[in-house]
Amino acid sequence: MSKKRFSGLRLILMVPVVVLLAGGLIIGGRALQEPGEVRTLKRQEVAQTDEGHQEYYFGLLNENEQRGYREILEGIRSFEDKFYLSLSGDNEIDRVYHAVLKDHPELFWVHNRKQVYKTTFSNANYCMFSPGYSYTDEEIQAMDEKAKSEAWYKMWRNFCVSDTFEPGSTIKPFTVATGLEIGALKGDEIYYCGGSLQIDEWEIKCISYDNGGHGQQNLTQVMENSCNVALMQIGLAIGPEEFCKYQSIFGFGQYTGIDLPGEAVGILQSPDGMIKTDLATNSFGQNFNVTMLQLATGFCSLINGGDYYEPHLVKAIQDENGNVIQTIDPVLEKKTISKETSDKLKSYMYSVVQNGSGRYAQVEGYDIGGKTGTAEKLPRGENKNVVSFIGYAPQENPEIMIYVVIDEPNAPDQSATSSLISQLASDIMAEAFPYLNITKAPAE
Repeated sequence: MSKKRFSGLRLILMVPVVVLLAGGLIIGGRALQEPGEVRTLKRQEVAQTDEGHQEYYFGLLNENEQRGYREILEGIRSFEDKFYLSLSGDNEIDRVYHAVLKDHPELFWVHNRKQVYKTTFSNANYCMFSPGYSYTDEEIQAMDEKAKSEAWYKMWRNFCVSDTFEPGSTIKPFTVATGLEIGALKGDEIYYCGGSLQIDEWEIKCISYDNGGHGQQNLTQVMENSCNVALMQIGLAIGPEEFCKYQSIFGFGQYTGIDLPGEAVGILQSPDGMIKTDLATNSFGQNFNVTMLQLATGFCSLINGGDYYEPHLVKAIQDENGNVIQTIDPVLEKKTISKETSDKLKSYMYSVVQNGSGRYAQVEGYDIGGKTGTAEKLPRGENKNVVSFIGYAPQENPEIMIYVVIDEPNAPDQSATSSLISQLASDIMAEAFPYLNITKAPAE
């Protein structure tokens, strides 16, 4: 695909984050003798898995990793709470563990590793491994086939496609785009934020509430600061009919047609039932649900000049000899916005990463634009949030879009984690962009 024209989804990096905890096992401060279990592990021969054939991901591992693979598989099948592994490195253990899960999806009773305890025996590194079990052996024995199928599906469901959530401030570029398209915005507006906005009997707060508000700001600053007060005013200027119309144009509340099972459609409000407070909160991404895939697909149209393409998982299918037997060509479904609006939005989002809430998403050598998002989960007031970053590169003629989501980050104040999610996105982009040969910024 030409880098001069970004059509559809060249790549989506959507990363719901799983945290793996590692700690040390200290037993009375004494030097321990090598356990018999470890000596047994040393003597084990590396061969095929016990199915009598070599599983795919098993075959991608080296001999030491294959030994660990068999140890994990045996331990999980026996529902052991903890067992020795003849592996030591965190990355190595993680790779082997997920190879087991990918080769054996029938192991629905284990959802993730909880802890890895590392220790040393006789100058060689081993670890004690503790899987996390979703069900006990007794519970599984009591399940019928339908219950087992439901448990399997729950384990392997794709969050990006099958789960819906309130998007938060990553929806703000869509609200601004709607305003520009229908003429409710000209681009030269100035807003004043005092920290909150009174709508009917409700005082709806901005993220700047505790600091007295953002003060006076133009549209670029509105996006940089992610100002809820300004977005509510923009939403009210758009009105419920046009707001809901453009939600549909951007693909929210609809199937995208992705070639994956279990796609959800989300929950939207209808214009005839939308009161002012609904419109105000919808404008900054609360009180309606989308999927990651819907938002990512719509966002691509915001940055490529307004072309909405049907997303696909693959671009070509090859036979065993490497011959292409089917090509999946991009399917242009509709036009969402004008190129003029797209260019304005990109200028705003570039400034978000250069000067605003997404500044930690910068990657040296690349021009990146994007938007951070924080959505408070129901029930409100419990400090449970979905935080996200959606972005693209390069600024001119984007070649790649990235969308990262953390559901309930492990932080004392989940609502103040824009730097955390932006830094995570930056780390991913720094690894991926050179590999994908993304165009760098011109040398100064």
